[in-house]
Amino acid sequence: MNEEEYRSYITSVFDRFARFYNPFIVLLRLGALHRKAVEMSGAREGDRILDVCTGTGAVALEFAGRCDKVVGVTSPPGC
Repeated sequence: MNEEEYRSYITSVFDRFARFYNPFIVLLRLGALHRKAVEMSGAREGDRILDVCTGTGAVALEFAGRCDKVVGVTSPPGC
């Protein structure tokens, strides 16, 4: 499999899974886990947060409710 075929395959896998991701998170109550992680981080108003490999941005959004500046970065699938 060459790089382009691999990239195409990975992108198609992510695309198929994406529509189930949020309902899956709700079902497993992972939102509470995200909130707990933010709470445990000690982040507070005035802090700046960099969420590397942010994915859907769910954790970054939790930080945004608590901190002044939040940036989420990710890479395209397959990189």
